[in-house]
Amino acid sequence: MKILYDYNIFYLQKVGGISKYFTQIYLIIRNFYSVRIVAPVHVNNYLNNIKNKEIVTFVKLDRQYKYTRSISFFLNNFFFRIYKNFFRPDIVHLTYYNKELNFKKTCKVVITVYDLIHEIFQEDYNFKYPKKFKKNYIDIADHIICISENTKKDLLKFYEVDPEKISVIKLGFNPSKEYQEIKDDYLSKPYLLYVGDRKNYKNFKNLIISYSLSEKLKKDFNIVCFGGGALVEHERILLQKLNINLSKIKCLSGSDLELNYIYKQATAYICPSFYEGFGLTILEAMNMNCPIISSNAGSLPEVGGDFIEYFDPYNIDEIKDKIEKVVYSETNILKQKKNFSKNLQKFSWEATARETMYIYEKLQNK
Repeated sequence: MKILYDYNIFYLQKVGGISKYFTQIYLIIRNFYSVRIVAPVHVNNYLNNIKNKEIVTFVKLDRQYKYTRSISFFLNNFFFRIYKNFFRPDIVHLTYYNKELNFKKTCKVVITVYDLIHEIFQEDYNFKYPKKFKKNYIDIADHIICISENTKKDLLKFYEVDPEKISVIKLGFNPSKEYQEIKDDYLSKPYLLYVGDRKNYKNFKNLIISYSLSEKLKKDFNIVCFGGGALVEHERILLQKLNINLSKIKCLSGSDLELNYIYKQATAYICPSFYEGFGLTILEAMNMNCPIISSNAGSLPEVGGDFIEYFDPYNIDEIKDKIEKVVYSETNILKQKKNFSKNLQKFSWEATARETMYIYEKLQNK
């Protein structure tokens, strides 16, 4: 069987859960099928680390340069169509949505739906994301993979889709406990960890407000933010209004191995999001034995299980109370750590790839 993955997510993401998902299942599926990833112009670090003739890439950019997106899209789409005609795949698995679905359907098509964030929060955050973009992909797909039961529920709420056309396949995680030590005195002091983008529905603001309400937390813990870039002006203004010294917060970025080290050293990982389609960072934290305090929104309880602490992401006092409940209790920390390995057994990239291959084979046999 021939499987082809397109370029979209690899042009959009330097690192991140979706591009990690596709590169991880590719590494397994290529052992069974003839698989190609066509991403001529991309920014993705994961692709850059895979040296294989089955990945068609020409140029890796440092970032998406202003005024070049249209040119990059044209080049990617042009080469993808040429390669698709040459390779003649049995199945194309589209990696992400594009407002111009310039795609002539000559084989079976699979899409993965990760979340319904833009639909749920369109009015709250004025997301420029018309539903018709996703609907075009849903309509062309022969089968849809959702990464959680919660995502499937939301998909059926917002779109008219035959439930028989949908499968839930959960993501996996990298069970390696390897890490790369970071030489930074800041990390030798107790800290609470936040990972990823800090905008909008990620709810970083409520986390900071809850932190500001606890004299104990401010005294005993710093906050480390990984992967979301430096503090921007409105964040600095918020910190000043809340009387939080800028020295209490450090923003870092780096590789997965460096992130593993940061999880390992953290007193606890905090995930305050208003919504997540999955929650890969919860599994990453568990793998490095890092205690977790999480929002109860979206699919997060589905991933985290019933033994970590959850809070209502809109309730600032509850966020503060739950953080204090964990970080000041050795009993609660040990209770979590004791259950991590059992929960992690439910998630593996091997299982994700195996269930995905089952979908491919079912489609081919139709």
